[in-house]
Amino acid sequence: MDASFVAKSGTHTYGLGRFWNGSHSRAEKGLELSTLAWLDITDNCAYALSVEQTPPSAETSDPEATRMDVYLDLYFRRASVNFSFQSPTVFLI
Repeated sequence: MDASFVAKSGTHTYGLGRFWNGSHSRAEKGLELSTLAWLDITDNCAYALSVEQTPPSAETSDPEATRMDVYLDLYFRRASVNFSFQSPTVFLI
């Protein structure tokens, strides 16, 4: 699982919130995309299985949910999908 920050100005964009921007080492106004990927350790390559926009804290279904709860929900919803792999794999969480 990897979260990517996208800077965004304005007020009308869906999902706009404060997310961690690792490039600036602080939370900033913008969007976040959460990517679930698997690693092919034979070919040293990662393959994206799912990409979803992370909802801001105010828009989650459970007001007590933390950002980690949102990430775990994405993981468990996608981990239940059956994939067939030909080579050894490692899931990136």
